[in-house]
Amino acid sequence: MRESRLHHWVGQAGIQAAGGVGKVAEKPWLRRAAHLTLRFAMGLLLSQAVILGGCAPFGVAFIAAAGTGVPGFLGLLGALGGYMFLWDLSGGLKYIAVCILVFAAGLVFRDIRAARRTLFMPLMALTASGFVGIVFLAADGFALMPSLLFAGELVLTGGSAYFFRIALGRADAPEASPVSPPLAMRRLISLLLLLSCLLLALSPVTLFGALSPARVATLLLVLLLAHRDGVGAGSAAGLATGAALDMASGTPFFSMAYGLAGLIGGAFQQTGKLACACAGVLVTAVAALWTPEGVPRLFVMLEAFLASVVFLLLPENTLIAFTALPARRAAEEMEQGRLRDQVRYRLSGSAAAFRALYESLAGAFSEPPVRPEEDTAVIFDRTADRVCKRCALLGLCWNRESGATFQALAEAAEALRRRGTLEATDFPAYFSARCLNFQRFVGACNEETAALMYRRQFRTRLHQSRLQVCRQYAELSRVLEGLAEEAGRPPSFDWEAEARVSRYLRGMGLNGRVAVSEDSARRLRVDIQGRGLSRLTGRGGRTARDLSTLLGVRLGQPDQAADAAGERLIFREADPLTAHLGLASVKKQGQPVSGDTGSYFRAADGRLAVLLSDGMGSGREASLASSAAAGLLERFLRAGIQPESALATLNAALALKGEETPGFVTVDLLLIDLTGGEAVFYKYGAAPTYVKRGRKVTRITGGTLPAGLADTGPKALLDVARMRLGHGEIVLLVSDGVADAVAD
Repeated sequence: MRESRLHHWVGQAGIQAAGGVGKVAEKPWLRRAAHLTLRFAMGLLLSQAVILGGCAPFGVAFIAAAGTGVPGFLGLLGALGGYMFLWDLSGGLKYIAVCILVFAAGLVFRDIRAARRTLFMPLMALTASGFVGIVFLAADGFALMPSLLFAGELVLTGGSAYFFRIALGRADAPEASPVSPPLAMRRLISLLLLLSCLLLALSPVTLFGALSPARVATLLLVLLLAHRDGVGAGSAAGLATGAALDMASGTPFFSMAYGLAGLIGGAFQQTGKLACACAGVLVTAVAALWTPEGVPRLFVMLEAFLASVVFLLLPENTLIAFTALPARRAAEEMEQGRLRDQVRYRLSGSAAAFRALYESLAGAFSEPPVRPEEDTAVIFDRTADRVCKRCALLGLCWNRESGATFQALAEAAEALRRRGTLEATDFPAYFSARCLNFQRFVGACNEETAALMYRRQFRTRLHQSRLQVCRQYAELSRVLEGLAEEAGRPPSFDWEAEARVSRYLRGMGLNGRVAVSEDSARRLRVDIQGRGLSRLTGRGGRTARDLSTLLGVRLGQPDQAADAAGERLIFREADPLTAHLGLASVKKQGQPVSGDTGSYFRAADGRLAVLLSDGMGSGREASLASSAAAGLLERFLRAGIQPESALATLNAALALKGEETPGFVTVDLLLIDLTGGEAVFYKYGAAPTYVKRGRKVTRITGGTLPAGLADTGPKALLDVARMRLGHGEIVLLVSDGVADAVAD
């Protein structure tokens, strides 16, 4: 009963304290201040973690992992202060120089794509440490032992920077997403290593001469992990943190003691907290009996007792809330993986179904059907039914003199195939003189010829329309296959960054869903959905600057959209290249509007799209046609559909409109990747495009017909040109009338 009341009292006190802290922590400025203070403190502490008889590489590794934003700069100040004021001048000067070089390298290279890789900054830290350290090593004459220590320090610098970067949530994921189980386990290991280095720095701090708070916290962590995850996690945590304390003391004891405590405590995982705590304390106490000289035996036992008391006083719900986050995150990751597989399976199945439908219909519509009523001989049969059926000479012409009649009609058929109509002179004289209704016969032949042409034209158009609809199924299948491939890729969401952005929104009095991820070019993308987001866009460029500082990545101004879920803002990492755009138009004389439509926007893959469409004719109808085509193409590209599929779908859709509502338009599409300058030009019947490089002008032309008239068959061609654009180069897209195919 006493234990139950004590747990209840501690639990209520903890809940009330957590509630009070939570209310205070809701203030964004306070959270921001706490985060910046923590970064400064970590830089200061890690600069004091000393191993190998005088090496302190962990402050340098932290600077390489912390980034170049305000938090990273404060971490730099903390490390510089630690190396400057807590070390002697000769010992700290080397690390001060390396820290400054590493931070400067991060600033210089932060806009290149390679800098986003996890290994980039660790390699910068290793390189800077090598170039600076070699100068100090030369002063010792490259002696063997200092050289070996120098090599070990370089390995520790690069390796620590790599794991610190993962622990701080700044890792990329080439083989798995940041939320996949492999990287989640790597994140847990990295956090343990970072914590071990912090404990290494705090281990010299003692109370009453030998009682170490760092060792109490270390054993408490070991017991927590052993109670939650069992033998594996407990022993791993004990070995990792104990090894850090051993490096500080120079005595191999704590890795053995804490490793055994985690191992034996984890074995009593299912028995309960009391058994786990008792096992951990007893193992540590027994190990303390064999402590080497220099390790305070009594204080080690006291530290184990204090850690077990705190462990037992923690309420079960608080314990679960504290230790279950990695397990809960792993469960969320597995659920997302199953959902991703299900979506990919359904999209792939839909794509296969539409592909099978296309293949079955394509075989039926491959050739236009041959119908007997479309034979030219039917023209004379239908004419005879209309004119000769009640004629007095029916028996003479079609029975007794049938050979002469067929010969006369055969001669007339030659003229009919040649001109498309018949005249009286196309028939032999013996036939025209004998026929009692000759003029009526000739007129009926022409009427039947016209009807035959109309039937052929109708069937041809019907056949082409069926083929176009059939090919739309093939395009839809390709779109679904692309979506299935994209859905199957592990997402690259950054949980820590999303939490920081969410706190920022709450500080602004807004609630919204936040997704922070990387696009296909490995550039950061921040997607915010909610209501009332106009408050963010109404602050000029301040929101983008705030988020850039918060995430440590320079962001551009957001794209805005709206749907049933509310408003949507998409911030993208600022491009290394900048494009300046201008748009000019003039309407045809006598027309109220121009028939051209021009626009520019960001495609789903982050590329800049510049679009120019010219409707056939002029005036309002041409303007409606070009704006409808441009709007449809923009929707496709914003939705992530590949340009080739989007243009093929647009071409087929316009061809289906037919002559009743002509929708033929030219399409001139330019896609520019502002990370490297790669440009792709797509043309459907468009006028030439001009690229000016210095004093040289390149002319890009095409030979396809406008969209709606171009071939929609399986071998349909689209004019595509590619080139790389550089600084100061100009691209000019024009519609017809500015230039023709011969003269510019």
